[in-house]
Amino acid sequence: MSMSETRSAWTRSLLILGVALAWMAWVHREAGLGMVTIWWRSDTFAHALLVPPIALWLVWRRRQELAALTPMPSIWGALPFGLGLLLVTLGELAQVNAAQHFGLVFLLQGSVWLVLGNAVTRRMAFPLLFLLFAPPFGEFLLPAMMGATADFTVAALRLTGVPVYREGLQFVIPSGHWSVVEACSGVRYLMASVMVGSLFAYLNFNRWPKRLAFVAFATVMPLVANWVRAYLIVMLGHLSGNELATGADHLVYGWVFFGLIMMLMFWVGSRFADPLPADDDHPFAQVQVAPRPGHWALAAGALVLMTALAWWAQGLRMSAAVPDAVPALSAPWATEPGVGLDSPGLGAVLGADADLRWARASEAGPVVHGYVGYVARQRAGSRAVASTSVVVANQDKNWQILSHERLTVEAVSQEELRLRSRLPMADGEWRARRFYWVDGWFGDSEIEAKWRGLWQLARGRGDAAAMVVLAVREGPQAQAALAGEWARLRAPLNERLAALGSTPAAGHNAAP
Repeated sequence: MSMSETRSAWTRSLLILGVALAWMAWVHREAGLGMVTIWWRSDTFAHALLVPPIALWLVWRRRQELAALTPMPSIWGALPFGLGLLLVTLGELAQVNAAQHFGLVFLLQGSVWLVLGNAVTRRMAFPLLFLLFAPPFGEFLLPAMMGATADFTVAALRLTGVPVYREGLQFVIPSGHWSVVEACSGVRYLMASVMVGSLFAYLNFNRWPKRLAFVAFATVMPLVANWVRAYLIVMLGHLSGNELATGADHLVYGWVFFGLIMMLMFWVGSRFADPLPADDDHPFAQVQVAPRPGHWALAAGALVLMTALAWWAQGLRMSAAVPDAVPALSAPWATEPGVGLDSPGLGAVLGADADLRWARASEAGPVVHGYVGYVARQRAGSRAVASTSVVVANQDKNWQILSHERLTVEAVSQEELRLRSRLPMADGEWRARRFYWVDGWFGDSEIEAKWRGLWQLARGRGDAAAMVVLAVREGPQAQAALAGEWARLRAPLNERLAALGSTPAAGHNAAP
């Protein structure tokens, strides 16, 4: 194929690809804008703002090699495209951000493969895979990483002769109180390090074993470094009489330390870097097969299918029978005036359409406090089963989580937490249980709740869901009080929640 024919093929292919990507961005604009918003607002995922421009720069570096190839559609691109369709459709129906965001990336990768073909995609493989760092994903690591940081810090303090009393993520040493918060978990360092480490490995190593080894190094090193950083900050504050590393400089020292660790990581990697290959080592193989009309029809059909599925998913969610206004959630049990003065205020569903708090004495004696947050239609900023629906917010300084475990009560899985309160009216230790409600089902599995919500939606019953929290002061009868309250509450609560989706609008967010 002549140079002019190759240039013509590129012009035609890039035009088709541009139209396809623009149409994808429009059809899934809410998911795309949601991802960008998270990049912009979250310190944890701010590094993802650099992913798209870096990927484009990596493609631009190979522009001469790519220009010598003749793009031709490939049916193999249907594999990532189909996976993207599945994820983005399920994510839209179940309102799972991660599924929608990864689905968008797979749709983009599949579109490039479908339109430009095997040879071009092979040489763009790393830039396309690099886009997988774009979806905001990984917050589920926070509890485990915060716990590991606390474990290491306490162990290191004791090893160096500093007495420590630990309670959950907080610990006390002779010079003061310390706690491990989200910023101390190391999740930000880990994500940024793996992303930058992958880029460094691609640019500096020619063999995949060395690249993978360096990425593993870039994964382990920030974890260990963050543990050391936490220990050094506590020791710096301890030895300076809490004059240093206890205010804003706490974070400054952390980022300076992380910068030094990254420099050390790159220095170690540079010692083993491979020489850059000569231009002659990259044969620019020409693809001599002309595009077939059937291949372009495949690409067009993929876009039509994507659009149809997106509209079907949105239509299914919007067509579900949901009241225009959700009536007040009233209690079918007797609440006790005055008992709630020391209410802990545990439980919160952001954007709940109806919620209720109550307190009453259990048969075992202790007063049990309850919370229900109900969402009639799951949507951005208002989801019952999501990271925004919590027993205690991570930033809540009035509560600290001492421990949590999973247990099963009358065949219902529940998450039980031990907490300590600093609230004047609720000071002391508490025990709380959290679980979800979806169409008559109670349980604590977020995955099962999402699947049940999908099934409920597919049957035309909407996707209403709720989160329930029961809490009681810690004591000899705390477990019995929670179990007894749950046994009394289950049937009437299920009846009330089920009725919310079918009762004519009578009010909104009223509290009894």
